[in-house]
Amino acid sequence: MTRITVKLVSNHYWCPALAWLKVHGPGVAWRPPHFTPEHAELVGYGDIISQVLDEALRRITRGCSVLRMTREKWLYSSALKLSGSVDLLVECTDKTIVVEAKLRRPRRDDPAYIQVGLYMILAEHNGYRNVEGYVAYPDGLIVVEEAWKTHALKELRYTVKTIGMNHPPPPRRPSSACRTCIFRRVCPYP
Repeated sequence: MTRITVKLVSNHYWCPALAWLKVHGPGVAWRPPHFTPEHAELVGYGDIISQVLDEALRRITRGCSVLRMTREKWLYSSALKLSGSVDLLVECTDKTIVVEAKLRRPRRDDPAYIQVGLYMILAEHNGYRNVEGYVAYPDGLIVVEEAWKTHALKELRYTVKTIGMNHPPPPRRPSSACRTCIFRRVCPYP
């Protein structure tokens, strides 16, 4: 099994066919557009995310003695063969906090919770203790409960199984979501 990224697992949670196509995609003939940091700067995405993270940091570190803060902290686990880069990792004297920033409030079944659950697990695998997780968005902050770690591990197992298949599994979302998918031209499902 090759190393899997947190983003691939969250894509799988959204749509297993999307994750399969990202790994086994159509190759050189057609490449989906890739959102780079340069694109983020052009549209102001980086500024918005910075504001969201700054506000989240102000809220979550009340009553906490901060030792270190790291933006885009890369975490990995050899045991899980999983890696990813969390938006913000805050080390306090008594706990570690992981924060994933989003541009809108996540729904109850949003892949953001899977991402944070996996980052919490990865932080523990990297020696951080008492890990808490949050999803930050422009108007607030959501605590990610411990149960999402269990959901995230299940999704990681499903992702590994899907990636090993010879054909993409059917999408999980309604076909209306397929209209905006970057792989819609090559997906075998209508």
